[in-house]
Amino acid sequence: MYSSDMTWQQWTAAVQQSADSLINNIVQAKMLADKWNAMVYGLTSAQIQALTQFTGTAGATATAITAITYCMGVFTNLWNFLFNYSAFTAPTANQEGYLDPFV
Repeated sequence: MYSSDMTWQQWTAAVQQSADSLINNIVQAKMLADKWNAMVYGLTSAQIQALTQFTGTAGATATAITAITYCMGVFTNLWNFLFNYSAFTAPTANQEGYLDPFV
């Protein structure tokens, strides 16, 4: 909704909408990460592949499992940063790159 002619009310409404969406998406992503972590905690990629819901699934490769695990880590990092559960530190890798396989 960007326009150089936006009024103050339009700017504040756009910022509010973006902020609400961002917070809701991070909260939902963190809930998904928590479910993933509860399901796979302590399991190897082979054990995860052997889970009933993944057995025979073409996409559940060891590489894909690693990718989704990293993606869930990004969700958790965003949650921790947003709600000040951990101080922000420069990531050792491009966090957005972990999301790319799922975009």
